[in-house]
Amino acid sequence: MVWDTRKQASKIWILLGLMGGLGQLIALIYSLVSKEDKDRVFGVLFILGFIGDIIIYFIEKDKDRYMSSMALYLLIGQIIIFPVIIAFFAAGFLIPHVI
Repeated sequence: MVWDTRKQASKIWILLGLMGGLGQLIALIYSLVSKEDKDRVFGVLFILGFIGDIIIYFIEKDKDRYMSSMALYLLIGQIIIFPVIIAFFAAGFLIPHVI
């Protein structure tokens, strides 16, 4: 197994959550290299973004502390970055300029 299910994940997953889709892709790859079939199946839910994080957290919160905390930390990172992205759109920084 790639991780110890009795321990929580590192808080580095919050930083990966700040990266949005790239962080979700890293979490997907990380779970797919697991030797447990259960981890591979639940890892595919990371494709769904924050909805997948919520599903994984609630399904695994009592069974697998590492995977549930990893999903929670990704969700926290995504929640933190969301208002920042909204502010950039509101300020006009991320809107394509048409000539």
